[in-house]
Amino acid sequence: IDLSGDEENFKNEEAGIVYFVRDLFRHPQKYGVTAEEITSSYETDIEKTYENGTIILKSGLTYEQFLGHICDMYDVDKNVVLAISYLESGYMKSYLATDKNNFGGQRSGGIWLEYPTPEAGIIGHVMTIRAIINSYEIDLNEPNGISNLSAVYVYGNPNKPSESWTSKVTYLTEQNKTKELFLQE
Repeated sequence: IDLSGDEENFKNEEAGIVYFVRDLFRHPQKYGVTAEEITSSYETDIEKTYENGTIILKSGLTYEQFLGHICDMYDVDKNVVLAISYLESGYMKSYLATDKNNFGGQRSGGIWLEYPTPEAGIIGHVMTIRAIINSYEIDLNEPNGISNLSAVYVYGNPNKPSESWTSKVTYLTEQNKTKELFLQE
C-alpha cells in the first residue's frame, strides 16, 4: 500500500509503518477490509512484567523507553506524554491500563478504547496527543501549551482548559525531566 499520498509526512519509514498499522486498525474500510477481518483473532495481551514498579515490554524496553521512542518519532514532548499517562492511568494501576492497555484514558464515541498489546496502547496514546496538538496547533513548549492541550484532552472544548489537570500534568512533567527514563537516541 502506497502511503505517499496520505495527509501525513513522516520523519522516517518506521513512523510511516506505525501510522499505517494504527490507521488500518482504526479505519479498515479505507483499505478494503472489515474490522472483523483484522481483529477477529486478536486477544488482549494483559500479561505484563513489572520490575521496580515499571512495565517491561516483551522487547526488553521499559514502558517509558518505548513511549519516549514513539514520541521522538512523531516530535511530541515525551515528558508531557509520560506525565499524562501516569496521571490518566494512576501510574499504570487503573483497570484501563492493566486490563485494556489503555494508558491515556482514551475513549471514542463514549467507549473506552482497548488495545491488543501494551505497545499498541502506547502508540495509540502518543498518536492521539499528536493529533490533538496538530489539529489545534498547540505548542507544548509555550507557557500555556499544557493548558491548551487540557481543554481538548479533558473536555473536548478548546475554550475550556482544566486547571487541575494542567497543574498535575505540569508537575509530573517537571518530575519526569529530573529522571533518566528514556533511551538516549
